[in-house]
Order: sequence, then C-alpha cells, then structure tokens
Amino acid sequence: TSRPNIVLIVLEGFGRTTATTTAEGKAAALLRKLEWVLARPLPWHKVGLAHLLGQKVSGGDPDLHCAVIRLVQGERLTALFKKAAALGVGIELNTATFSFGSDAEREAVTAFYAHAKECGCKFFFGSDAHGAAQFEPHRQRGQAMADALGLTEADIFRV
Repeated sequence: TSRPNIVLIVLEGFGRTTATTTAEGKAAALLRKLEWVLARPLPWHKVGLAHLLGQKVSGGDPDLHCAVIRLVQGERLTALFKKAAALGVGIELNTATFSFGSDAEREAVTAFYAHAKECGCKFFFGSDAHGAAQFEPHRQRGQAMADALGLTEADIFRV
C-alpha cells in the first residue's frame, strides 16, 4: 500500500466562510477554522494548510480582504501561528492570493504572512495555475512574495 507524502487541508473548505458577508464574521470564521484544524491529531510533519486567505475570505473585494486581515491580527492569531510552527505544519503561499486589487491589500497580505514567518511557520507554494499559460505569471507572483517576505531555504516546508 502507498502512503501519502503530503496531506493538503484546504482551509476554505472547513466551515462556511461564505455564509457571512461581514469582515467580523469572516475573521471569526477564519480563526475558528484554524483552531479546529490545529486541534486535530494529524501527522503534522506531512500536513500543509492551504488557502488561508483565499477568495472565500475576501470575495475578491480588496477592502474586505484588508478588513478581515486587520481583524484577525492579535494574540489569538499569534498563538495559532506559534502552534502551527510547533506542530511542524506547512503554510501555503498561494500565488492566486497575490493578485492584489490595491497597495493596501498587498501590504495586509504580506504583513499576515510575515507574522506567520516571525512565529516560526514554514511555507510552501501553490500556483493555482489551471493551465500552462498561467504558470509564469503565478511563478512571478510567488517569487515576488518570497522576496517581500525575505524567505530563505530555512523557511521552506519540507516533507
């Protein structure tokens, strides 16, 4: 029998982030989902958490995205990032998330992941490219985010 080398948990799929339209409701849902997932008995050294700040968080609205990120910042998120780092879970940097509608959104998303890095989290990239023509723009976004975060080999999630 074969065993998976990595288990990806798409955070957007847990709970109903889309059931609420307010920044407060979406922020609360994101934190609840992180708490729930990180409390599971999983082989964390093989687990990657994907889509932390995906479309279901923002609905494509840069102002809503910034508001949600602003609302989740604090001791609760710090504790969750530190727990993720201690468990050895990988955090996805999804390049689709790095297609920004505003400079404020770019700054908010970068600050969110910089905070995860400060807490000791390790990262992996997901392109979300759904065809060959999309690969290069997504690769460029990923490189730009890696540069913005100052990622080194030591920051990369390895299974």
